[in-house]
Amino acid sequence: MPAHTDARWWTEYALQSDEIRFIAGRLRFDDGTEPAPFPSAIVIFRPPTRWAGPGDTTYTLRRLNRSAISYIERIPAP
Repeated sequence: MPAHTDARWWTEYALQSDEIRFIAGRLRFDDGTEPAPFPSAIVIFRPPTRWAGPGDTTYTLRRLNRSAISYIERIPAP
């Protein structure tokens, strides 16, 4: 999605996510001649950490202890 960090919708929705991965540089598509006109990010929303299952079963999502914000870097082929 566009990484418009100054936009109102970004602070209201994207910052409520579980994880944000910024993409270094601008996205390019195989058939495009120009890069995207905006920076991009992958915004990840995960399900609740605990929910009820059938009968008396309760499920708990275990998360890894890692940074919540990261970036993806494109490395050109040699």
